[in-house]
Amino acid sequence: MARQRGAFRSVALSAKERLSGGFWEGEQVRRAQVLEEAETKGVNQESAKEFYRNRLASQISCVDTEAEQFYQRVVEILRESPNANPLSTILDREYMRTLSDGERDRYVFTLSKKVQECVQRFNKEKELL
Repeated sequence: MARQRGAFRSVALSAKERLSGGFWEGEQVRRAQVLEEAETKGVNQESAKEFYRNRLASQISCVDTEAEQFYQRVVEILRESPNANPLSTILDREYMRTLSDGERDRYVFTLSKKVQECVQRFNKEKELL
């Protein structure tokens, strides 16, 4: 119960900081810039708005999810070397040695799907920014 109250208080305090610190005014300006850039690049306005909404939601969320950390790891790899294969870098070879053939295939396919989704998100964000 106390943990929930602490988490709620943390969320409330960060919301208060955003309201009093001019966060939303700055976001209105940034949103207009993103939409203007999308228009000049010929990108669909709806996809630009969706991208901005998702970026803003992840920015104000209080929990840094495991999926977001994984995405940031893939982005680091892609920024260091755009032609690199993030899957080969992320694979845990020590862990793979402990798996059977079927488990190893499942591990690789699951990880491959996650990496592919991250790469698509990265390319979409790169296109819009």
